[in-house]
Amino acid sequence: MSQQYYLLSIKYSNGKNTVTWWGPNNSGYTDDIEKAGIYSEEQIQKQSFYYSNKGVMPVPVEKVQAATKRVVVLNETENTKLFGIHEHLKTAKEY
Repeated sequence: MSQQYYLLSIKYSNGKNTVTWWGPNNSGYTDDIEKAGIYSEEQIQKQSFYYSNKGVMPVPVEKVQAATKRVVVLNETENTKLFGIHEHLKTAKEY
């Protein structure tokens, strides 16, 4: 299997705190990596002038995955109180 890439939009990432990626099938832009398109090495080579220039840069999928951070909500006492889980359980019905 050939190398696969996300396309980083240098043009639309400039001056932002987040990175902007190309969508699938050249369909716009997104800040959400889960909505970004994945492009094959063959696609990029066939139209290198379009997919690799001063406005866009192919980045290997594995490098993006190494840099990706996810926000998770911890199951800890503070959050249990914040969400009111114990209060909910007092009145919630079994299913």
